[in-house]
Amino acid sequence: MINVIFDMDGTLIDSENAIYEAINAIRADKNLPALPQETMQHAIHTPNLNCAKIFYGIENFPHKSYKVGFESYFGKHYEQSAVLFAGIREMLQTCKKRNYFLALASNAPQQGLKPILQRHKIDQYFDSIIGTNDTIE
Repeated sequence: MINVIFDMDGTLIDSENAIYEAINAIRADKNLPALPQETMQHAIHTPNLNCAKIFYGIENFPHKSYKVGFESYFGKHYEQSAVLFAGIREMLQTCKKRNYFLALASNAPQQGLKPILQRHKIDQYFDSIIGTNDTIE
């Protein structure tokens, strides 16, 4: 049997617009002007840049994860603007017809994964779904 493990965001679901909207919502709350999408896209996709400084003017980010404070903004915009990449549903259908074992492994919280997959009507394709929880970071 062939096993295929997918990530969710950036692989199955295009969530970049939700990221951009969340960053600019945080900037608005901090009375900072909106950043152009190109600036955010470059920062997100370039390793070793200080995104806290680029996005919010923070020199020394006090948390070990950028998720702190970001997830509530992201979640709101994610529901509004995240979409499946073109051809994903058809690709998953083909994999299932070929009896592939399909798994989803995401750094998103476990309890939120199934509802997201259901909203995009692709949950039925996955044999296993795993995300972060209290015992898995």
